[in-house]
Amino acid sequence: MPIEDLTYRTYDGPLVLRSWRWWIIAVARLRYLRTRWWFWALVCCSLLPYFVVGIILYVQNTLGGQAPSGPQDLFFDQTQGQKFANLFRQAMDWQGLWLFLIAVVVGAGSIALDNRTNALQVYLSKPLTKRDYLVGKWMGIFLAVYGVALAPAVVFYLYCLLNYTGQGFLRDEPWLILRVLVAAAAPAAIHASLLVGISAWSRTPLLAGAAYAGLFFVTAIISTMVWGIATNGRLNRGQTIQRLSIGGTIGALQQNALGVTVHVTQVHRRRGSVQRLSIKPPDLAVFLPLAAGLCMLGVAAARVRIRAVEVVQG
Repeated sequence: MPIEDLTYRTYDGPLVLRSWRWWIIAVARLRYLRTRWWFWALVCCSLLPYFVVGIILYVQNTLGGQAPSGPQDLFFDQTQGQKFANLFRQAMDWQGLWLFLIAVVVGAGSIALDNRTNALQVYLSKPLTKRDYLVGKWMGIFLAVYGVALAPAVVFYLYCLLNYTGQGFLRDEPWLILRVLVAAAAPAAIHASLLVGISAWSRTPLLAGAAYAGLFFVTAIISTMVWGIATNGRLNRGQTIQRLSIGGTIGALQQNALGVTVHVTQVHRRRGSVQRLSIKPPDLAVFLPLAAGLCMLGVAAARVRIRAVEVVQG
């Protein structure tokens, strides 16, 4: 057999722009997730809220067709212009816990595992910058959470489009699909930003996940306790205080994105009467800067921590 010449040959493979080098890191994380059964188990659980709101929509439409106004109005929102948007808000609210769990299992080890194995030396020794690495890790978490949040929402939207167009689905809520796209991005962006920051300062996924879970639930408990003391449990008051938490901020952004005024039924214990209360979307001027601050804080914490070598001080 002839011996081939193995001298220098020019590279003739694909060329990737530097602005897209982060995509390699993001895809590596997504490929890892698609082979894990626990990820798909959580995904299946996150679909249940949309199945429930589908049943609610069927019952609401059946009762509404029989009696345009009646006792069912205490339990179902028949407000024109937000009937379907409110169903999406309910589904996203119930799906919030599952998205939180998915974000934790996806993002807790994103940078922590690299810290434990000293993989940053390998990453940053290649033609990758800290920005490429950080953006890739952030997008790996964001795309996973956003995809899980958006996929069932789009399927439910198509279901409504096919079955309820004759009842004013497009006429009354023409911009609903754009609102859904924005609302689904809120939990993905906040979870991804905070998790990369916490994961960058940890060397084990378990520690990073526990730290973020503690932060998530402690802020929710404190804000709820302060709201209960300040308003005596009145649902239509103190919404800003009640939502001063990670989960509350996500819910506030989603309610503003969907443009829904929530109508709830509350039983007055002293009077023994039933009240119909309206809860408007929380002040966007408060929660939009708060969400942006949380995202910038998490990303900044990760950027400070990411370095190719450990600095030892004597």
